[in-house]
Amino acid sequence: MSDNSNHNQGGRPLPGAASSPAASAGSPAAAVSSDSPWRRRIIIAALVTGIGTLVSMGIREGMTETVYPEAGASKYFYVQDYSGVWSEAAEKYIFDEAVKLNKATTAQIVVMSVPGTGSDTLESYSLRTANTLGIGSKEKDNGILILFTTDLPHVRMEVGKGLEGAIPDARAGRMLDDYAVDAKNNRRWNEAAMNTFTAAAEAVYQESGRKAPESLHFVREVPEGQQGATFGDLRLPEGRPVTADEDFPTRLLNGFCAFLGLLILFLPFYLVYRYFRNLFSGGSSYSGSDYSSGTGYRNTRRSSGHSSRSSSSGSSHRGGGGGFRGGGASR
Repeated sequence: MSDNSNHNQGGRPLPGAASSPAASAGSPAAAVSSDSPWRRRIIIAALVTGIGTLVSMGIREGMTETVYPEAGASKYFYVQDYSGVWSEAAEKYIFDEAVKLNKATTAQIVVMSVPGTGSDTLESYSLRTANTLGIGSKEKDNGILILFTTDLPHVRMEVGKGLEGAIPDARAGRMLDDYAVDAKNNRRWNEAAMNTFTAAAEAVYQESGRKAPESLHFVREVPEGQQGATFGDLRLPEGRPVTADEDFPTRLLNGFCAFLGLLILFLPFYLVYRYFRNLFSGGSSYSGSDYSSGTGYRNTRRSSGHSSRSSSSGSSHRGGGGGFRGGGASR
């Protein structure tokens, strides 16, 4: 009687009877229920990865290669205005004084403006440009590059290996703070270029034991703006698309790698968020189980008709092969 109390005469369980745990665990419904969360997670992860890869591919399609100034782009080596922000009077002052400095000390100071540095950092762009131009003599490595970016105002003073003792990073930073930062932040480009160059040139004269010429001076309230093209004006060409030489499989792979790189970049922020969420929500402490990166091109100089207005304009100037290793300062 007791053995058949939960069954009717046909051997079937009564409607209200409880089923055994073994029967429940082995049923197909239980298997589907236990597997479905994992399937959903896999599908969601695949969709996110696919969409992220396609978005990364689209972003890369719109990107262009970073272009850099090229050695020999202009015979007016000491002043190179790729942004077109300096007046001819400012360019003439820098060029003439740079020629005098080179004759007196063999050192070379190049002042350059570019709209931006593309996908490169200011420091990396400046170091590569300084070494490409070979500023300073090869024997003394006594060159300086003063680089301004004008779309987002920044400035970098790149100091050659041979001048790092005379102009260490701290002194280069003070020069920029005193003569470049306020002027470039207010887009007084002539003032920023002329005074920063003057400060650097004075330091070079002091290091060489020579007296600076009286023509080397600081300026105040210098007129800004250009009136037409100037002899220092240069133009960087449009960069080629980064995907120009890639076939579709390569673009797909690079898109996936870019998406993966973004995930890795944002992972620390997510982990910090999880940590503080658990901390302030009264949950358990955070545990490790929650852890779940140039093509060839040619620079063209805008024709200006002003080449005869600067001293030494009949001769071409170029770098002497000086080397750089990253000394200097950025602001």
